[in-house]
Amino acid sequence: MRQNVDEVKKVLDKHGYSINNIICNVMKKFNFKTLCWKSGISKKAGYSATEIITLLIMFPLMILSSVHAFYKSEY
Repeated sequence: MRQNVDEVKKVLDKHGYSINNIICNVMKKFNFKTLCWKSGISKKAGYSATEIITLLIMFPLMILSSVHAFYKSEY
């Protein structure tokens, strides 16, 4: 697992992006919002389903195991 973290660090150093920007760029490239809409994923209030799914995808890259860990972290 540590080797994978080093690979992520290399990508971040090389591109000078934050993890958020990299993930958001990939999501835009694959029209993630449209995919969620077409699959019927929706919410009535609060953050959009797309934003929540994006955040959950980013957790492993930020080495976070849960929403509580995210809340307690510096992110």
